[in-house]
Amino acid sequence: MAAAAEGVLATRRDEPARDDAAVETAEEAKEPAEADITELCRDMFSKMATYLTGELTATSEDYKLLENMNKLTSLKYLEMKDIAINISRNLKDLNQKYAGLQPYLDQINVIEEQVAALEQAAYKLDAYSKKLDGFHSCYRSWSAMVRSRLTATSTSWVQAILLPQPRGVAGITGPPPCPANFVFLVETGFLHVVRLVSISQAQVICLPRPGLYCVFYLPNNL
Repeated sequence: MAAAAEGVLATRRDEPARDDAAVETAEEAKEPAEADITELCRDMFSKMATYLTGELTATSEDYKLLENMNKLTSLKYLEMKDIAINISRNLKDLNQKYAGLQPYLDQINVIEEQVAALEQAAYKLDAYSKKLDGFHSCYRSWSAMVRSRLTATSTSWVQAILLPQPRGVAGITGPPPCPANFVFLVETGFLHVVRLVSISQAQVICLPRPGLYCVFYLPNNL
């Protein structure tokens, strides 16, 4: 083997010098890894294409999903718009109805005020009726006394009148003036208008309540 190798070297030394470019071309032609690099490049580009295709496909799917979501959102917004329009229409109807009911509400407020005033008046009337109750019992006793006096006399009829008490008069010894000649008849504890008369003589019988005189006008022939 060593002898063969030395023979090859001697032969190469004896050959004339070759062109450098031809030697380089011969050396490049003898590179054994060219096929493997091409295959690896093809595999790399194939995998890169597969990767990019997957990425683009995923991105496209994401965009499609976003598009569908936008469509659904748009539909929801349209539904909400219809709901808002209906609510606005209903609010306008309610405002119109309220405007139509406003006079009645004002009347209700006025009625409430009147009811409150009537309630106060009812309280006052109740208190006044209680006072009148006491006055009525006093008046009945007074009427009974008058009837007893009328029974004791021999007169056939007697008229009576209530006059306001004159100011500054402490006691009555004679009849007070009669400004209007309204004549009343004592009957079952009440006073009823009978007629208008003109009488010159009168007699003070009693006081039914403070501030009023009970005056009986008797005919001249009695």
